[in-house]
Amino acid sequence: MIRRLNRQAAPTPIWLGEFGTCHTAQLQCGDNHDHSHEWIVNLASYLSTNRFSWGYWPLNGTQSRGITRVDGDEESFGVLDTTWGCSAQPALTALLRHLPGATPGTDLHCVPRP
Repeated sequence: MIRRLNRQAAPTPIWLGEFGTCHTAQLQCGDNHDHSHEWIVNLASYLSTNRFSWGYWPLNGTQSRGITRVDGDEESFGVLDTTWGCSAQPALTALLRHLPGATPGTDLHCVPRP
């Protein structure tokens, strides 16, 4: 379907929102039983190949209150670390930076807070 939409004289814009993965060193969650590493790498490749617009979830480095969440605890899917001043995982930041629509050459200019 996506190929058909993109072959039209005026391609249909498609935006993919709220995708994410754990910000561990391997970009995989737990024992990777859900294949999260493969999923995010394949998704990034697909987005790049098909020129999708996108939005990553979440940016925040800490959790907010919720039923299974503790205000101020590390947000394990967040782009930022718990200080909100540095990248939580450079591999994740690099992957996102190479997607279409990312601003080339931008950096988080890590400024850790005490």
